[in-house]
Amino acid sequence: MYSRKCFIGGLPHGITRSKLRHCFSSVGPVDDIFWPNAGYATRVPPKGYAFVVFRHKKSVDDLLKRTIKVADDYFFQLAFEGKAFTVQIKVWKLCDVVYKRVPYCGEYSLGVFIGGVRSGVTAFKLASELEKRFGPVSYVRLSTCSLGYPNGTGLIRFCDERGFQAAISSDRFPVANKPCETKLYVSPDMVCNQCPLSPSFVCRFCKAILCSFCYASIRHRHYEKFDLRLAP
Repeated sequence: MYSRKCFIGGLPHGITRSKLRHCFSSVGPVDDIFWPNAGYATRVPPKGYAFVVFRHKKSVDDLLKRTIKVADDYFFQLAFEGKAFTVQIKVWKLCDVVYKRVPYCGEYSLGVFIGGVRSGVTAFKLASELEKRFGPVSYVRLSTCSLGYPNGTGLIRFCDERGFQAAISSDRFPVANKPCETKLYVSPDMVCNQCPLSPSFVCRFCKAILCSFCYASIRHRHYEKFDLRLAP
């Protein structure tokens, strides 16, 4: 089953929102046509791509039936100004949001927040990339919008402390040619190790989870310079 939100790439120059709505309405009812960082006053997608949101999930299946598949890519023909243009279609499988390692290898208690994940990278793909860099990954859950489409962030749980420490101590690193960053994942019920406040930092030396006030009070105890990762 797919998200109702689909990516359309390689759009012809000058095509408008209303024309795109007309083209894809032939597949099924369309709720929205939009592109990032542009208000509805912008009639033309500035970077040659847009998103279509269908009213029914079945319309995505119908769209794929009208595409031409080349390897793992889908292409769709639309008419504009008397010409036929081939655009790329990317759909998102709802099951690709979660990865669980099989067989189970254990799970470190603290999670890692990751941001900057490229659109289209699945939880399995992300786990594979992180394993190459930091060590065995037990669980990945990508955050999504209300349509089930990933928003570029997620939760990672490593099999052991070594992977966790390596991830939160890392600088930015590429996944699918886009830089990502990792920080301590703070769940709603997590509190500072020394007081009831919500934590903001984790120490990679003493492994304390601290709020900003307690962090300031213990920082002088370490002789080395250390990096405490600010939680989201």
